[in-house]
Amino acid sequence: MGTGEGGVLAGLRPLPTLTVACEEWLATVPAAVATLRPLGLRVVVAAGSDDNTAIVRRRPGLPFADGSFDVVLNRHEAFDALDVHRITAPGGRFLTQQVGSDEERSVRALLGLDVQQLNWDLDVACRQLRSAGWHLAGMAEERPPAYFTDVAALVGYMRTTPWCFEDVLCTADPWSTNGPLLEALRDVHDRCREGPVEAVAHRFWVSAQRA
Repeated sequence: MGTGEGGVLAGLRPLPTLTVACEEWLATVPAAVATLRPLGLRVVVAAGSDDNTAIVRRRPGLPFADGSFDVVLNRHEAFDALDVHRITAPGGRFLTQQVGSDEERSVRALLGLDVQQLNWDLDVACRQLRSAGWHLAGMAEERPPAYFTDVAALVGYMRTTPWCFEDVLCTADPWSTNGPLLEALRDVHDRCREGPVEAVAHRFWVSAQRA
């Protein structure tokens, strides 16, 4: 799920004959196809799941038949625990690694932006999985420090995670000299002159099995 450019999946070779990569971001689909199809792997372009913190579910679900897969892998991609349960065969496994909400909070705080209140962490993920009928086989969570050594690194982070900063990036030209981020970025730039600026890297993983 959310294969991106396909490099992580390709690195897991040898893979089963029936291995399917699913991706919805059209910008990375050509790279995924170029990486995975020469290996005999299928690439399906389809909308992923609603965000795990979404209150209302609007997406139709993954386009696979019930019980299609023995293993479902997910890295940094939203998932619907019930829908993944549906497409996983009895006795199958679901393994996911996620970016927790404390990371977004820490970076937004550096920029003086409002901090979202929805929690996405190991405890929430485990509750969602258990309520969908999964047996939890293993899990871990950590919040090590992350450092920005210059403002360019912070801008690069924002460009690769635009969904975390939609309230400011959706303006006409957020990077301009009159943009809403200018003063905040200047402040971070000045702080970086004195040393790396600290944020949080929030990660967790869960391994679950279907009965």
